[in-house]
Amino acid sequence: MMVSAQEQVEATSVSRVGWRDAVIGFAAIVAGSQIIPRAVLTAAANHDLAWLPAYAAHAWLLLVPLYWLVVLERGFPLGRLQRGTLRPWAIAWAVFGLVALGIGVALALGGQPVAVGDAVSPGVTTIILLLLYQGGLVGLSEEFAFRGLVQSGLNAGLRFGFAFGSREVRLGTMLTATLVALLRAFPLASQSAVLTAAEVVIAFGTSLVAGQIYDETDNLWGAVVLHSVYNLGFTLPLLLTLR
Repeated sequence: MMVSAQEQVEATSVSRVGWRDAVIGFAAIVAGSQIIPRAVLTAAANHDLAWLPAYAAHAWLLLVPLYWLVVLERGFPLGRLQRGTLRPWAIAWAVFGLVALGIGVALALGGQPVAVGDAVSPGVTTIILLLLYQGGLVGLSEEFAFRGLVQSGLNAGLRFGFAFGSREVRLGTMLTATLVALLRAFPLASQSAVLTAAEVVIAFGTSLVAGQIYDETDNLWGAVVLHSVYNLGFTLPLLLTLR
């Protein structure tokens, strides 16, 4: 049985996030994700913990929406890990998983290094950290932050959408996808413009699809799984290139 967003709010006595929550939350997310990695960079370098800044940044991304949920008691739809409520996500999981696998194979053939932060050692510890990072922390933190807090808040305040056939894509969903894509442009100075442009386009498309299905299902766990499947899809082929 599907549980609506309103029923979830009533059942938990948690009010819904609004556009102000989205704006403040996004500002906190961006500021923390830039400041925290730099703050731990020295300690990471001194103790051979090159993976720590990336982990710290995504831990912050997760803490921000959890603060809204637990402390401020202002929530967003989470859904349940049940087959019926997750069924609408199945096709997206399969399609994006295969696309990511193709990207991973192409990157592996092109000699792309495997890394968590700057750690490119083929050791067992690096592999475990990489899988936990790409298959768990990244998807969980980014979906709770952007899909849950930001997108839900923007859609609560911007009650406008665009019709595409039988579907309506809400303005807040499109804005969130745009914000996620623009954040991918930050590495432009450290990598080629072509690679950055590709990441921006992929991020926008993935975020828009995930956001639309989230709007239709009120199930955030489906988005978390989609994100993790995509990340593991391009990461696993790269692991095969380790020597």
